[in-house]
This record gives sequence, C-alpha cells and structure tokens, in this order.
Amino acid sequence: LKNPKHEDEMDLLLTAGRALGACATKSQLRALGKNFRKGGSHVRRGIIMVWAGTRDWGAIKLLGEWIERPRPGNVNSPSNPPASWWRQRHREWRQIQRQVEWGLWEITGQVFYTEKEVKEFLKKNPRPPKKKKREKRTP
Repeated sequence: LKNPKHEDEMDLLLTAGRALGACATKSQLRALGKNFRKGGSHVRRGIIMVWAGTRDWGAIKLLGEWIERPRPGNVNSPSNPPASWWRQRHREWRQIQRQVEWGLWEITGQVFYTEKEVKEFLKKNPRPPKKKKREKRTP
C-alpha cells in the first residue's frame, strides 16, 4: 500500500486492502491510523478498504475528518497554513472523498454529509453494535 510505484494501480490497492482487512488483527488496525494520517491518497484508499472490510469502529473518527471539503475555520487567522497546503489537502480530499463516504457507510450502515454528523453518531454509538448470535439449527 505504501509503495508509490503502485499509486496508480487502483485495482491492486483495493485488492490489497480487502486482503488485509480479511486477516488484520486489532493491533494492526490501530497501527493503520498513523499510516492513514501520514500516507498519500493512494495509501488512504487502501486503508479505507481494510477498515471497511473489517468494519473497524475505531476508524469512524478518522474518516469523519475527511468527509467534508477542507477549509480553514477563519480565513484571516495568521495561524492558518499557507494556501499551497490547503490546495494540496483539497486535492487529496477529492481523490478519497468517495471512498471515505463508502467506508463510513460500510462500517456504520449510515450516510454522512458532515463531520458534525459523524461526531454526533459516535456520541450516541461509542461502541459497535453487538453481533447477534446465530441460532443452532437441529435437523
């Protein structure tokens, strides 16, 4: 996923993400958060596939940060990053926007449009729903 030479091979990245999702442990899923923050858009797409495949509840907050178009809270604030940083962030957001929306839907079963909606959902649902036990059928 991290290798930049595979950056344009979307099928490979998605397949690798699905495969990792099928066999990832909880500690490996936590480690992906750091890679998601540091990696480029191709790395993020693959990691979203892992999180969606495992329905990792811990990924909801990180994905929620990428649901909306990035923009500064106060345009005139001197502490804002330069315009070039915002352009790069927007370019990355455009490249993963659909995967983020899909990943959140896969994990939660709901569609989100704003980061506020994601935060409210997490307040109401801090833990994943318990899996229903399957009844044993006797012939």
